[in-house]
Amino acid sequence: MDFKENDKLIDTQSELIFIASTLGATFNLPELEEITGKTKDEIIEELDSIIEAGILQKSENSEIEYSFKSEELKNSYLKNALNHIHANLLEGIVKAQFKKLEIHEKNLSDRKETLRYQTDILLSLTKNDEIREGNLEEALKVITEALSHSINVSRASIWEFDEKNYSITCLDLFERDENKHSNGVSLYGKDFPSYFKALDDEVVIKANNAHTDEYTYEFSEVYLKPLKIYSMLDVPFYVNGKLGGVICFEHQFNYRDWTFDEIMFTSSICAIISITYQSLQIKQEQKKTDEANQMLLTQNEELQQQQEEIMAQRDFIEKQNKKLKDRENQIASSIDAAKVIQHAILPQQQELEETFEENFVVFKAKDVVSGDFFWLKKVENYTYLAVVDCTGHGVPGAFMSLLGSVLLDKVIAVKGLVSPSVILESLHTEVKNLLRQETTGNQYGMDLIILKLENLPDSKVKLQFSGAKNPLYFIKANDTTLNTFKGSRKSVGGFQNEDRVFEDNEIILDKGSILYLGSDGLKDQNDKNRKRLGKSRLKGIIENYLNLPLASQKERIVEELNKQLEDTEQRDDILFMGIKL
Repeated sequence: MDFKENDKLIDTQSELIFIASTLGATFNLPELEEITGKTKDEIIEELDSIIEAGILQKSENSEIEYSFKSEELKNSYLKNALNHIHANLLEGIVKAQFKKLEIHEKNLSDRKETLRYQTDILLSLTKNDEIREGNLEEALKVITEALSHSINVSRASIWEFDEKNYSITCLDLFERDENKHSNGVSLYGKDFPSYFKALDDEVVIKANNAHTDEYTYEFSEVYLKPLKIYSMLDVPFYVNGKLGGVICFEHQFNYRDWTFDEIMFTSSICAIISITYQSLQIKQEQKKTDEANQMLLTQNEELQQQQEEIMAQRDFIEKQNKKLKDRENQIASSIDAAKVIQHAILPQQQELEETFEENFVVFKAKDVVSGDFFWLKKVENYTYLAVVDCTGHGVPGAFMSLLGSVLLDKVIAVKGLVSPSVILESLHTEVKNLLRQETTGNQYGMDLIILKLENLPDSKVKLQFSGAKNPLYFIKANDTTLNTFKGSRKSVGGFQNEDRVFEDNEIILDKGSILYLGSDGLKDQNDKNRKRLGKSRLKGIIENYLNLPLASQKERIVEELNKQLEDTEQRDDILFMGIKL
């Protein structure tokens, strides 16, 4: 953002926005009150104006926390802060930063103390007689109470999975505020399919906002709201290699951001529950037959060894947490590096603008790197443009995008293939051969659009199109009708119906005609009610704004996309572009 564009805002909001920029990625009302000496209501009024200007945003889970819309905005104001903040406020800002540092150090100390406390609880549970002897009912009460206190949550419960009825049943629920235990409630997969899918997929459900989380939103009206539950953490446990059930934490009255330490600690408790179940099985076997005594003694020795291993792992847990965190940072750095490499190899916006004076690109990767990309190349008198949607997103999609770019160069620039349909067929063969799909059986591939453009006399352009699944929309110059060339019902790569062929569509257009092409990410994006944007609505958006300049059309499309994404997650990479011939 150009800082000078906000001079008017600077005049009206005084120094507040510059003070905020010095406080870091997030800041809160008490910090601003302490530094400025203004009342809470005065500061809120100024912040609301800044939010309306699109510079700040309010935290979803806190009434007092705010942040800048982007790191670029924060840095822009931070660079100019010293030129606009009076000297008598600098001391307050410095004090606020030192206070933040003190809070951070206290948080580290608190975390260390919490880990020590949780380790002591873990050790005490391994020595508990009810657990060691397999007295399931009493053991579960001991565990749920320990969980509630160690994680500091009002409701902690353990549920047993029933594969036959595809259900879970509460074995013990401890409500700390009332100091009572209960059990017996059952939930069925047919009523809560998203939640049970997470169990099938062995997912740890970390629902900071349980009302909107993709796995827990189904409980909102019937369970969460009546009990004032805002956040849930559900960790599955396994018995003899199969899903045995789930440990559930329910946080009431406000939202909670579950920590990595809490998840790891709960995973350790899962091992203890597994041991409890195994102890119970041993006890039942002892009642069946005296001949099994020797076998039971052997199993008891194994259980004792497991308990000793858990005790030995109490120090290992903290070390493992650090290793996992370091690994997470390494992965994040690697993905950032992959993004730089991907952007360096794939076409840049400048190349598109040099070829098509008026154009727009709407690009929104689901993760840091993307499986969607566009490819542009001039070969002799022809211009080739491809919009490609690779299998997957994130790192797998990014690998496929680089592979797709290289293969496009090979079949067009090196092999000299000219017909879009022939190019697609050659790409199909190249992908299958390169990925050895006949022997590996993998189905990686891509859906894409290939355009071949040739300038003709009298301001005419010859357009040849061929598509693998995806269509091309176009509007002729001086016309308002949205036309469509449909793609062939066949993808590039993977196992396809080889009786289907890629087909060419050809048309002569006047310069000034507009082409629209993209991946399926835009039309397939669902809203918070899981309703897709859809092909018909996408075409309607284009038709509503086709008389605007392409830059303004992009703004309208982005607005519609942001509405669609409100209160939900992006499900796929999104690439949609428009060019004027």
